Amino acid sequence: MPFSFFLLPVFLFAWSQVPMASWERVVVVFVLLHFLVYPVLFRLYSIPILQLKRFPILNFSWKSVFYGLVMYWAIQAALGGFSSEYAHFSHQLWAKMMITFFVGSLILFTQLYQNEFNKRDGIQTMSGMLGNQGSFGFFAWLFLSAEYCAWQHFQEQGAVRHFIVLQFFLLPVLVYSIYWFARVRKSSLAADFDHATRMRLLTSFCLNLCFLSFLISAWLSN
Repeated sequence: MPFSFFLLPVFLFAWSQVPMASWERVVVVFVLLHFLVYPVLFRLYSIPILQLKRFPILNFSWKSVFYGLVMYWAIQAALGGFSSEYAHFSHQLWAKMMITFFVGSLILFTQLYQNEFNKRDGIQTMSGMLGNQGSFGFFAWLFLSAEYCAWQHFQEQGAVRHFIVLQFFLLPVLVYSIYWFARVRKSSLAADFDHATRMRLLTSFCLNLCFLSFLISAWLSN
């Protein structure tokens, strides 16, 4: 599964907050983002100096902020118009922070199953620095931070019902994370590729469905 699939929630959430964007703009932005921008960025990341192998916190932070906050901002500006309010950095700042925390959780679980391999290769990651149980603790903080930002955003937008809908779609993610954590506590072997992939797929799938429901709700109300 290409990593761009796991970033699809960023696009859908940004679009859901600009529901009146023209279909022409939506298609153009989607194609450019997933078939040009993301592939180029992924290739650039193979450049050693950009991998920041010895700076796990900086590595994790810049990827979370770039693929979350910056891409959300760019998508909204492209969909809403670069001269519109959507191009202003402070516009929907809580939403930008929310998606950044969710992206960070996906990146964290991408690193988790690779901890042993990264140690052998001399690569330091956030998950490797925190350890298996510490990574789940950090995930809990990211999850709660995203929830807080979501509440602030939807409250400001007068769409508290969307926050409630989000809780419904996040429930499977919460349940699976608790199940996986229990398995990892019993055996570190459970911190493997299969569990990490299921976690990332489930999170992306649930967020995609949630943000699509926001779009459908906006279309039906107009």
